[in-house]
Formats: sequence, structure tokens, C-alpha cells
Amino acid sequence: MKTNLNIAAHALLSTFILQPSTSFAQGSLTPPGAPAPTMKSLDQIEARTPISQLPFTINTGGSYYLTGNLSTGGSNAIVIAASGVALDLNGFTIYSSAALAQYGGTAILLSDAMTDVTIQNGHIQSGVTHSAFGYFGAGFGSGITGGAKNIHVRNVSVSGCLYYGIWVGGYFATTQYSTEVESCQVQTVGSAGIIAATVRNSSALDCGDAAIVALQVFDSQGVSSVIGSGMLAYYTAQNCYGYSAANIGMTTSLALNSRGESASNDGLDADNAENCTGISHGSGYSGIFAFKTTINCFGSTAGNGYGINTSTAQNCEGDSYGSGFGLYASYNALGCYGLCQTASGVGIHAYNATYCVSQNYGAGTALQTTMATGCINYQGTTSATYKYNMP
Repeated sequence: MKTNLNIAAHALLSTFILQPSTSFAQGSLTPPGAPAPTMKSLDQIEARTPISQLPFTINTGGSYYLTGNLSTGGSNAIVIAASGVALDLNGFTIYSSAALAQYGGTAILLSDAMTDVTIQNGHIQSGVTHSAFGYFGAGFGSGITGGAKNIHVRNVSVSGCLYYGIWVGGYFATTQYSTEVESCQVQTVGSAGIIAATVRNSSALDCGDAAIVALQVFDSQGVSSVIGSGMLAYYTAQNCYGYSAANIGMTTSLALNSRGESASNDGLDADNAENCTGISHGSGYSGIFAFKTTINCFGSTAGNGYGINTSTAQNCEGDSYGSGFGLYASYNALGCYGLCQTASGVGIHAYNATYCVSQNYGAGTALQTTMATGCINYQGTTSATYKYNMP
């Protein structure tokens, strides 16, 4: 009986194994063709207009791009005469073949009423050079100029223009226009380098006039080789460097972690300066002139000026390498150091000096104050009406 059951079971199992399945039938495994694209092209997402020759005028808002390196003669290369324009230089360069830059026009000119414009990713190259005789040469008069508000220029380099590098306005405190220059480089221009409401992570070097002019400047450097300031920031300069051959290195309301330097004027002028350095190589000027407060700063002067000239100084060092004042605080000096290298100068002058250290290498006046508390003179004399906790 058991044997018959085993035989029946094997027969039934063989039936299931040998019968072809019809419930999972499959079609051909050969693909019908190449896979169709699943992503849209850039032109399908946002139609762009190519620019393949110059001069070119943009009369309608939209996106435009360069197809290659392009050159123009004595005219404006690209004129933006419409609002709502995005111009992508696409990594290419705009050149000018004008024999004289004063007749070379502007590489990218924005009409004054245009708004909401972005210019990015490319180069403007011109042939102006700087010598002892000034700025002369071929190419463009200016790089990028014009516009009204909501103008953004980023990742663009401009070199060798007779007048302006990048000027998109909005730098007056009364206008409040949103114009921004970001990650741009300007090199060798006969007038201002960069002018905008906000400048970030940019440089303007070898400029004939002010290198950078803005309401606020961050992580940038400006060098004026002739008559202008290295940097003029009406509100704030943070993590910046400004140098001028003949004017103030850096001028701002609030200077943070910045350095100003001048060959013949004040190094850094501010209402308030914190964690800053100011150097004046001229005579009779200040390394740092801060109308209100100076905190954690260093300033030096080469002549009979002031290393630091301020109302209140805290944790600062001021050096005079001539006959001036190392540190001059019209009100308070707290925890400061002042040095003068000549007997006719003064290490520290303050109405109220507290826990300060002063020195005069020429054995003249090291500390000059009305009230001195806990101060030390390493070398030189003390002139104080009241002295507390000190010899």
C-alpha cells in the first residue's frame, strides 16, 4: 500500500514538472531600438539666442550666449537695450581691434534704464597699458557700464581699458539700487575699476582712479596706482585690502578684518575699525584714522603723523617712525601700546589711559595723558596730571 502511494506521488509531481507553464509567457527579449532621451536640453528648458558676431544689440528680454571668441572694431560690442536679460559669455572673450581706445566704445553697454540683467562667465580683453606717461593703447574705452537696478555681474574679467572696468552704479547711499559684482577681476584701467552697490570676492588692480567704489565690499582688494582711493565703501568693508599711491588706501564707515595702505596719505579711514591694519608711508598722515572707535588694530606712520588717531582705542598698537604720535586717543586708551622713535614725538597721547604700555626710543615723552591708571613706560617720560597704580 505504501509503495502504491509513493508511485502515485511521483507521478503527480512529474506531471507538474514536465508540463510547460502558460501563466508566465514572455515576449521577445530583443529591444525595439535605442533608448529615447529622458532629459530636456537647455534650449527646451529656456530658449537661448546665440551671439556669433559683433556688434550685437539686444532689444528683447531673454537669454543670450556667445558661440566663441568675438572681436569688434571701433564700436560698442554688445548693447543691452532691454530689461530681463541674461547674457552668458560662455567662457569666451570679447576683443576690440580699435587702434585707439578712446574711439573703441564699450564691450558691454547697458542702457541707463535697463533692469534685471545678469552678465556672467567670460572675459573682456583690451590693449591699454600703464606706463609713466599714463594709460594708453588700443581696444575698448570701457568694459561693462550702465544699467539701473538689479544688475548682477559675476565671473567676468576685464583688462586693458582706457576708462572704466565694471561700472553698474548703485553706489550712492540715497539710491539703494541692487547692483552686485561678484567674483570678478579688473586689471589695468585708466579710471575706476569696479563701481556697484555690493562687491564680493573681486579685485581691481592698477587703476588710474578709485579701484573699488561701493556701499559694501567683502573679501576683495583694490589698488589705485595714480590718484584715487584703493577702496571706498560707504557702509562696510570686511576682509578687504585697499592701497593707493596718492590717496587714502581704504575709506569706509565700518572696517572689519581689513587692511588699508597708502604711499602718501592715510592708510585706513573709518568711523569704526575692528581687527584692522593701517599703514601710512607718507609724512603727516595716519596709519588708521577712526572717528569713533578702534578695537584690536595696528597702525603705523612713517613721518610726523599718527600711527592710530581715534577717539577710543582698545587693545591696539600704534607706531610712529618719525616725530608724530604712535597712538593718539582723544578720549580713552585701554590696554594699548604706543611707540615713537624720536624724542620729539609721543608714544601714547590720551585723555584717559588705562593699563597701557608706552615707549619712546628717543627718550622723549612716552605717555602723555590727563589720567593714567596702571600704565607702564618702558622707555621715555610720563606726562600725567593724575596717576594711579603706577610709579
